[in-house]
Amino acid sequence: MDMMDLTKIAKNSSYEISVNVSSNILIITFLGLWDKTSQLEYYLEDIMIAIDKLTPGFNAIVDLTLYKGSTSEFIHLHVEAQTLALTAGLNKTAVILRDNPMLKVTIEFIFKQSGAQATYFNSFQTAEHWLSLLCSPQSLNSKI
Repeated sequence: MDMMDLTKIAKNSSYEISVNVSSNILIITFLGLWDKTSQLEYYLEDIMIAIDKLTPGFNAIVDLTLYKGSTSEFIHLHVEAQTLALTAGLNKTAVILRDNPMLKVTIEFIFKQSGAQATYFNSFQTAEHWLSLLCSPQSLNSKI
């Protein structure tokens, strides 16, 4: 994926949302701890703006390497965002999560609630590589 093709949708102290329209990928980076002091009032709106720039069948990369988790009152935002993405045609989700078992349990709960499925990776590069293999002509030919 060419980082030059990224369009930044939103950036604040709680999250960054970008899209790569040419690769049809949504990229979300979660930051810090989501609590009552977090900047989340436009999160779902920002997700919709990003999704509207993509076409059905888009993939997502969710980077949790700088995320500390969420207080329970904000879990529903993650579920709602995933539900919006699924409704808009989300295909595959690559989640970047380093050794954090407690956060993984929370993330798995969120994915179960929304019905989305996640594949976990330790780095952005491996997640990106996995998605590129899924979208390669050889991969498409093997599905025929």
